[in-house]
Amino acid sequence: MLVQRNLNEIVDFQGLVMTEDYPWTVGDNFLQPVPGFNMRTPSVCSAFIVVDDSVGNHREIYEWCHEAVVRHAALLKLGDQPIFNLALQNFSLRPTLVPTEIWQCMPERETAIMARVVHFGGDEKIWKSEALLALFSEWYRNHLEWLNLGGGGAEVSLSVCLPFRELKEREMLLEASDHFKEKLRSQDMMDRLIHIEDKVNTLLARE
Repeated sequence: MLVQRNLNEIVDFQGLVMTEDYPWTVGDNFLQPVPGFNMRTPSVCSAFIVVDDSVGNHREIYEWCHEAVVRHAALLKLGDQPIFNLALQNFSLRPTLVPTEIWQCMPERETAIMARVVHFGGDEKIWKSEALLALFSEWYRNHLEWLNLGGGGAEVSLSVCLPFRELKEREMLLEASDHFKEKLRSQDMMDRLIHIEDKVNTLLARE
């Protein structure tokens, strides 16, 4: 995950808040249908969950999920996500869905540079991809800071200096920025675009 913008809106979310896992269905989370559940229901993604005390009995839901993991372990494709989707049906929970492109956008989407949270949930992981590191260099800087603070994790090695990689991507970033300027009205969004342009100009000045 990479947090790119302020997340202060989360404190105003109420109940259960998630993002849809479009275009996948609940059935796509399993190797075969699970009896007693609607496999055609749109799937939600477990990468982003906000829940408060108004949502049911937390202990009961927690224990049910653990039992469901054991019961359906041989059918699971995606770890915890299939179980969360079943729990929603079992407890008749209806989450409020917030925009995926804002709250857990996949890096290959053109909206990723504007997202509050980027989710590196695909097969290509940022710590293994210099292309993704170049596009989302903030993640790499955060990773270095984490290591400086004593944290661990996968070693990231770069064969090319990251700023020069960013320069190679400047045209794509600027084109994306121009594309979104015509569509986005939020001042917060516009501030993000200005930040991106300033960053590119700074990198160009170093060349």
